[in-house]
Amino acid sequence: MISIAAQKKELRENSQRFRIGIFREEGFPVRGVPEGLTPDWLKEVLENENFVVFLDELEIRTYSLVRPEFLDLIILPYGEAFPQRAFRILKKYLQDGGCLLTTGGRPFWKPIRRESGQWKVEECDPYDRYLSELGIKYYQPENPPADFHFDTELLPDCPERMGAGGGSFGLITTTSDEYALPDPPCGNVFPERVPTRSFDVVVEGRDRYGQAVCSSVILARNWQSGGRWCLVGATGEEHPLSPNWPYAARFLRNVVAQLASPLMLYELHPGYACYRQGEGVDISVRAANFSPEGRRASLQLTISTEEGEVHQMEKKLELGSGQKQSVEFHWQPEQFESDLYFIEARLYDGSLLVDRTKNGFVVWDREVLERGPSIRIQGNYFQIREKESVITGVNYYESERGELMWLKPNVWRLAQDLRQMRQLGINYLRPHYHHSKWFRDYMKYAHRG
Repeated sequence: MISIAAQKKELRENSQRFRIGIFREEGFPVRGVPEGLTPDWLKEVLENENFVVFLDELEIRTYSLVRPEFLDLIILPYGEAFPQRAFRILKKYLQDGGCLLTTGGRPFWKPIRRESGQWKVEECDPYDRYLSELGIKYYQPENPPADFHFDTELLPDCPERMGAGGGSFGLITTTSDEYALPDPPCGNVFPERVPTRSFDVVVEGRDRYGQAVCSSVILARNWQSGGRWCLVGATGEEHPLSPNWPYAARFLRNVVAQLASPLMLYELHPGYACYRQGEGVDISVRAANFSPEGRRASLQLTISTEEGEVHQMEKKLELGSGQKQSVEFHWQPEQFESDLYFIEARLYDGSLLVDRTKNGFVVWDREVLERGPSIRIQGNYFQIREKESVITGVNYYESERGELMWLKPNVWRLAQDLRQMRQLGINYLRPHYHHSKWFRDYMKYAHRG
């Protein structure tokens, strides 16, 4: 065992490489990960392309060592079990922009501490004490996934599906957090609810009919702190990180490649939520580089309708150390051929797609409005198109999980939500927030045809 000072010196000397600290402690309890998923297997897979060190229970709770200055990524390999005494140090590390990979089940669910020479589980409510402080939420599907499906755009060396399913919790993170508060963009805004991070579901658990039942692996990015997390909710032997699965090593390397990229996208917005024929469309998106060195990147912007892509633009970016840059695009079509357009920005670090974000806008079409259904009340009943109708409604809060719909509405998300409501037979919507003006421009889309 080398001293903390010597370990810091070694990490500093390897600052040009991606530095990974893997927690390893002899006899530490394991909860929810497959047999063979060990700290030594993780190191063996990763050490050729990264600088990898082991951290014991004392080192992982040493504040002077567990800092983004020395460690770019920390891996917790024991599933739901983690060293309880290290939590405050790990939380500070994550707040300061450190990266995290958990390996199975609910992160930070089994706080373990040594008492009288034995490892014991702390008796507490782990969600209240640990998960909620980090903005991590979990759920358990009624039926376990029959198969795991992979996002092959972000995980290019993985197959589209695993071909087997197993136990899995669903994981998400809030898109705002309590420690990286941005300046409020306008009045009447709670900064605690302003988005500061996003997440992608990179492995989705699906049932035997192909329907999603849980987000088994998520990749979260925080554009205030620069932190990147990969949280794995799968449990048991049928697991993306099981060494018995032929693609496990590729999956791990792909995940670490995503965590290693310091480039992010956020706040993709059209100039307006609604345009008229003849108007040009201004689109802006912000790109960030959290590396201590300058980075080059490629940014692609695609505009499409439900029928397919209609326009694409690309810009080369040079982002300085710690720089956040607003990138502007302009599109002037001869004529809008649809009343609903989607926009997607994709950021490439070299040839690797490292982030993407979506939004949209609508086009004012008087004919669509004139074809809208007549709605009136007669006695105790609503009448839609002159027929009595049962109202099946929802109270609609957000256009994205954890995000303020009325602050920065996302038309792409609105379209997805309304499509799902229509499929479920919902015909009444109450926007919870008082800024319903965003729906005036959009609701005509629901009455197309």
